[in-house]
Amino acid sequence: MTRFLLFFAILMKGFCAFAQPSIAWQRCYGGTGTDYFTDAMVTLDNGIITCITTRSFDGDLEGLDSAFGWVIKFDSLLEIEWQQFYGKPGLDLKPTFVKQLSDSSYVFYGFGGIGTDGYQGQIDFMLMKTDKLGNLLWHKSYGGPGLEYIDEFIATSDGGFLFTGQSTQAGGDIPFHYGDIFSPDANIIKTDAEGNIEWLKNLGGTGIDACIGSPVETSPGVYLVHIYSTSDDNDLADNGIDAFQKRWVISLNSSGAIINEAFYEAEEHLSYSDGQTGIISGNRTITIGSSEASSTLFPAPEGHLGEEGAIGIFSADLELTDVKMFGGSGGYDRFYRYFIDNSNNYYFIGISSSMDYDLPDNYNSGEVDDYWILKTDSGFNKIWSRNFGGSYESGELSGVGWDGDFVLFNNQIICFLPSVPQGELPDFDIQCGFIPDPPPPFMKRDAWMVAFDLPTNINEPQITQQEFTIFPNPNNGNFQIQFNLNSIETLFYVYNLNGECVYSTQLHGKNTYDIDLFQLPNGIYYVSMIGNDLIYETQLLIIQK
Repeated sequence: MTRFLLFFAILMKGFCAFAQPSIAWQRCYGGTGTDYFTDAMVTLDNGIITCITTRSFDGDLEGLDSAFGWVIKFDSLLEIEWQQFYGKPGLDLKPTFVKQLSDSSYVFYGFGGIGTDGYQGQIDFMLMKTDKLGNLLWHKSYGGPGLEYIDEFIATSDGGFLFTGQSTQAGGDIPFHYGDIFSPDANIIKTDAEGNIEWLKNLGGTGIDACIGSPVETSPGVYLVHIYSTSDDNDLADNGIDAFQKRWVISLNSSGAIINEAFYEAEEHLSYSDGQTGIISGNRTITIGSSEASSTLFPAPEGHLGEEGAIGIFSADLELTDVKMFGGSGGYDRFYRYFIDNSNNYYFIGISSSMDYDLPDNYNSGEVDDYWILKTDSGFNKIWSRNFGGSYESGELSGVGWDGDFVLFNNQIICFLPSVPQGELPDFDIQCGFIPDPPPPFMKRDAWMVAFDLPTNINEPQITQQEFTIFPNPNNGNFQIQFNLNSIETLFYVYNLNGECVYSTQLHGKNTYDIDLFQLPNGIYYVSMIGNDLIYETQLLIIQK
């Protein structure tokens, strides 16, 4: 029986107790000013290209008159292949996001100022293109006389580009503006391969309207965009949502016409979901960020509080069908970026101030945020979770928005993030940095490149005797799990006879738990649990309605 249990535990998806990833190496770039990565991607030649915002003139920037628009290209050995500083007096280029095209050239999206082609005033949206060696080919600005705020962009299947942002005044490329200068409108702009505008959408009302997440091309010429809004007039006059904060999800065709839309209450539906958006199986999409654990529609697991790291799953018809939540009882946990590996496992990166449930620890006793990486299987069942960072009293984000990204590279996760090292190094996980002497009265960040070795071993768990009972059994899907002794924190899994995980949750230190699986069809299932490297004896569950 013991051999069967061990085999079953190894066979089941998401059931194996993988070790957390460990830091393999790290590097810092910049100087004693504020420097931070804003984007990174693996290139076609198995290198990495990154964008860095910098305000230093010492360290790696020593001797430069202008250090704006810093881009570093690493080769396959992660040595610097080339680097460029595109901003200079009379040409204000600040690339923030990067995409590589099929011919190995690069297109960047960011902020444009004086000297950029089409400059309209103050700060504009900006696209620029380089060859594969970083030589500048063209640059263009878009916007109006006010301030434009960038969100993200994609390269589209027709060879052009689509980017999102926010504008505050009419004029130039912005045909109108609904509110005052303190109430931005959401902008979606589609260009051709040379950066020429094909169409521009100015959307919203007299409240605050902003594109959130990243645009997605769900099929050729069909684009998905999420918009946060506090408006109830103009484009949102008939939204049907009573709440002040709303999520507006739209699909647009190749001409920019809205072909489908849906509205959701933000407080109950992914209230702070401003992270990445993407396509998953079955023509569904996900958007990540955070949501309130107390949501009545998609509540977090028992015991979780505050903001939870959230994964919103939308059907092809824009219906929000599920929200997966991870985190703990801290004040806030949030996702910003994700990627999928070749085995359809998901990796999420964000921040957390929790130190329980899905989080192993917090370096600041839960007072402020650490960085956070979570791995799940294809069904969004947790495999491992890791917090990392330093001791800065304002947390890793330090009260500002998210900057950075992470990639999978040669069986390592490499994160490109800001860090704020304090005092003598190492500062928890931070082992490099440019610390001013004397320390400045305000925050100074470094561009931190930190690599984690992915765990490949499986900790062999110890098999226990039967420590729990299912009552009643058979049942109609509603039953109790009763522990013989006080339970430890335990992962609870239900599998069908095909070995597919149909339900999972965490149990936390009680004797009795009520489980509701009434939605499952009649049949025979396996119930398995694991906690602290202990596998509880697998039992059969029979559902008969």
